[in-house]
Amino acid sequence: MKYGPWALIAGGSEGVGAEFAQLLAEASLNLVLVARNADPLQQNADRCRRHGGEVRTVQVDLSDPAACTRIAAATSGLEVGLLSSSTAIWPNFGTSSISTSRHR
Repeated sequence: MKYGPWALIAGGSEGVGAEFAQLLAEASLNLVLVARNADPLQQNADRCRRHGGEVRTVQVDLSDPAACTRIAAATSGLEVGLLSSSTAIWPNFGTSSISTSRHR
């Protein structure tokens, strides 16, 4: 497999992120779907599971300071080879404020 067996998709419940998740599931990747809205997140996870792969979900608002910790816990021990973000970055939560050093 080119990227590794797992893909993490932030914004994986609706729109472009949901469609990308479907394509990756069809290509036999396991998925970690991250989104803030529980119902569409679970619905897309169920659709992706129909392709036979494993799907984990993380319901979290990425503007929450604990988001990185929750995502790191959900992906602990996984070989995540692909990251896709189909989310908006709000003005008060730019990528410069994210610290991943403690999650490595």
